[in-house]
Amino acid sequence: MHSDAPLRVWINWIATQGRTIEFPALCRCSIAMVAIFIWILGKAGVSGLANELPSAGTSEAANRRARIAEKRPVTMEEVIEMTRLADPYYVGGGSSSGRVAQFSPDKTRFVVVVRKGDVHKNSNEFSLLLWHTKDIYSSPKPETLLTLNSSSNRPAIQAVRWQTDGETLLFLGEHPGETQQLYSFNCRSRELRRVTRSPTNVLSYGVGGADLIAYTAEPLPNADASSWQRLGRPISTQLITDVMLGRPDEEWSDHVRVVLQHEGHPEGSSTLAEKFLMPFPGPDDQPVVSPDGRYVLLLTLGEDIPASWRDYLDSRMQKWTHWKIAPGQYSMLLRYTLFDTKEHTQSHLINAPISIGGRGSEAIWRADSRSVVITNSYLPLENVSHEEREARLKSPFVAEIKVPSGDVTKISSKELKLMGQDQSTNDLIFEEGRINPKSAGAGEIHFRKHGDRWEDVSAVRNTESTPVISLEEGLNLAPRIVATQVGQQSRILLDLNPQFGKLAFGREERIRWKARDGHEVEGGLYYPVDFVPGRRYPLVIQTHGFHPDRFEIDGPYTSAFAAQPLAGKGIMVLQAEAPDRAAVIDHLATPKEVEWRVSAYEGGIDDLDARGLIDRARVGIMGFSRTCWYVKYALTHSHFHYATASVSDGIDMGYFTYAAMANRGYPDDEIDQIAGAIPNGTGMEPWIRDAPDFSIDKLPSDVPVRVVAGCPLDVLVEWEWFAMMKRLQKPVDMVVFLDGIHVLEKPLNRLISQDGNVDWFDFWLNGHEDPDPIKAGQYERWRKLREVTKDTRHPAE
Repeated sequence: MHSDAPLRVWINWIATQGRTIEFPALCRCSIAMVAIFIWILGKAGVSGLANELPSAGTSEAANRRARIAEKRPVTMEEVIEMTRLADPYYVGGGSSSGRVAQFSPDKTRFVVVVRKGDVHKNSNEFSLLLWHTKDIYSSPKPETLLTLNSSSNRPAIQAVRWQTDGETLLFLGEHPGETQQLYSFNCRSRELRRVTRSPTNVLSYGVGGADLIAYTAEPLPNADASSWQRLGRPISTQLITDVMLGRPDEEWSDHVRVVLQHEGHPEGSSTLAEKFLMPFPGPDDQPVVSPDGRYVLLLTLGEDIPASWRDYLDSRMQKWTHWKIAPGQYSMLLRYTLFDTKEHTQSHLINAPISIGGRGSEAIWRADSRSVVITNSYLPLENVSHEEREARLKSPFVAEIKVPSGDVTKISSKELKLMGQDQSTNDLIFEEGRINPKSAGAGEIHFRKHGDRWEDVSAVRNTESTPVISLEEGLNLAPRIVATQVGQQSRILLDLNPQFGKLAFGREERIRWKARDGHEVEGGLYYPVDFVPGRRYPLVIQTHGFHPDRFEIDGPYTSAFAAQPLAGKGIMVLQAEAPDRAAVIDHLATPKEVEWRVSAYEGGIDDLDARGLIDRARVGIMGFSRTCWYVKYALTHSHFHYATASVSDGIDMGYFTYAAMANRGYPDDEIDQIAGAIPNGTGMEPWIRDAPDFSIDKLPSDVPVRVVAGCPLDVLVEWEWFAMMKRLQKPVDMVVFLDGIHVLEKPLNRLISQDGNVDWFDFWLNGHEDPDPIKAGQYERWRKLREVTKDTRHPAE
């Protein structure tokens, strides 16, 4: 029987002993190889690395060679403990533009939040750093205002905002063992004060006039729970996770409480909504409170899809608006809901959704509280001229909405991201682009209202002297915080990880190739640290996105991926993604989606093989979240024979997942569209043909698969694959975390997920085992799996 007990023992032992997991140091190489190695690092531009060697024969050259030879590959522990920008949107793969610094109202100071993991304590440390704007070119060293540690899956400091006094900061935070609450911190007195006393975690907040605070929080325990033991719990529209736990789960539930409170009076709060539907609520889903405190605006999910929405022409909207929603289910289309705090009523702001595709929306109230500006939203199709209706069918808009009438004034049809409002001129400040916006402050777009019309005044506005604070990074450039000001050279304010100068990194290269079906693909190729031209290396394909402007030491997420540690094991890593986002989106939720992705992986293997870089007999692939579907489809439907695979916490469009999500519109409706049928009766035919879980018999018996579930409930979406592999006597290893989440936060969970993948691929592709005795249990399991595979692919050690 499979057991994860050895890994649990490992986790507990590390947590109690504070053990550092070490890997063998990089072997010393010849002088010629050192020169090649340093040349590569110089091209890479990794912070703290030398660009060239002094002439041979000098003592300086000898010392430099010695220092370089002592550098070692990156370990997963060092990845976890690196300092990063702490913004949750950025950590989750979003752009850092406009999210690095928060300026005080008078622009004289700004703060930045950074984070780093502590494997020994199994916690994450968050620090609030302060700079004085006038000093950044003379004395750029920051002042640490506050440091808090989180032992949960939530940040210790997030959603930081200045109060109007210019001295007080508000933020969501927590101390170890406590729930997340709203705190205030006075920069002058250094007083930290808890503002809310919610019995459950506070998820987001907004501040309006008269010190009014609106916040969302997790639901309270079910009041009917006391009767369930005697009468049983009736089941109708509940999620399966709620039924199993007896309460809403932290990650699976989409319901929140909406609460009003006057700052300084935590006991005098009032509830606007006890169980309100919101989309996987996070700190960016903040209540937007009007200046007079009368209204609160929230982005919410819809329990119905108005018929008129099916007329919007965007292909994605066509798919999502045609979902069939059963009673108790809801769509994933978002719209704005308006709370009237005086009348205690709620209504839809307008009869239209925001645009989909992960682009989001922002909202800001005008100073008189009589209207609100929203971005990236479609507009109502009723009671407008034919010409106007045709324009509204084609695209979303930035628009001003009168409250409570709902009258619309269009501002722009461009794809603009709202950055704020100029308090002196009342200008709205935007930047162009939502998925990949430009750096904040570069090319700002200003709109000003004249009468009833909005005009773009960007060309005539005065140039701001406020510096732009940004995160500078690249494929081979470690992140650093930089200040850029008109008429001044950019200034590095903080190198987040100076210790990287002691580490040996594999160079990452941006490459393009042709997929098997002919479409063009782009990705990042990590070379092994000890790369030697002419040698063929094992390859691991990391799925789920490629960002050419980011330093992704592990990959796009903190679950599963481990690019640089794999490169340190002599493994080439391909981080794959397609450059044409429009094409990506057009294929989503269609049968072509998975074929399109798998074709890209196969084409990447062909390309690297043709270039003489990889050994195509030693290719592994790993998936996370949605890309688990792609990986499992590749294993069961591709003509290419993968050597091994790992899938972590992901959907696979299988039957068991479909049944478990029965009371949620997503992903069942999406799976129906992909399969073209409901899995029943004659509808089973396409499911049996295309669903990976129904084709595990096609998986070669010498392909071992590692399955990782982020928490016990996520076992639901991985169980069908695991159970069928066991039933068919296929080599499978499964690990579940008792306290994890989808995108892993806790250092030890990350260590088991990411470092476990390093060990897994090094074992199956290189035939290596880490000698650390703590890991003996996992290798004992894996050697038994190797006996099942009768694997002879590994080179002699």
